[in-house]
Amino acid sequence: MQRVVILVPGIHTSRKEAQRWLGLLGDFIETQVPGARCLIYNHGWIAAIQIAFPFFGGWFIDRKVKRFQKWVAARMNEIDPSIVPDVVAHSVGTRLVDDSMTHDGGPHTFWDHVIFMGGIVSSRKDFEEEADHFWRLLNFFSRHDEVVRTWPYGHCGWKGFIVPHPRVKNWECHFEHTDYQLPSVVWDKIVAFLKD
Repeated sequence: MQRVVILVPGIHTSRKEAQRWLGLLGDFIETQVPGARCLIYNHGWIAAIQIAFPFFGGWFIDRKVKRFQKWVAARMNEIDPSIVPDVVAHSVGTRLVDDSMTHDGGPHTFWDHVIFMGGIVSSRKDFEEEADHFWRLLNFFSRHDEVVRTWPYGHCGWKGFIVPHPRVKNWECHFEHTDYQLPSVVWDKIVAFLKD
């Protein structure tokens, strides 16, 4: 059976860097998870200032979420609409994935396994509204991640989800924000989670 794993990188990711991540993490997943096919979502390079201010940032993220929702729907319709994809998201990619489940701008996304790394989703989130949109979620967080610690919105990548939903699991590591993009024990945990 085919599995589709969508990779969603962070904000300072050029097209070349996104393809490099697909080549590294995507190839690793495809060789370790039977039937896996990895796709990269390239939202383009985004400056932090574009999303840091509530009014302008909210409008900007809203546009990015709608675009992501439409992209996921189009890719899955091309591949096989009956497949519920998995997703691995880093940094602002976690916000896109989270918002895409319930945002009314485009078709809501549904996920099998969801993996957050260095996430900027609120650590107080309970996922009650999104519970029908994913099967399981693994959140990697680190007290060494200064980027998430100083981010004005969510801190799930710095302190985890405080009271996690029963299908959400926190896993603490000792990473800085960009360490998730390199081969490590986290990648092994991702593969084990996808196989489970």
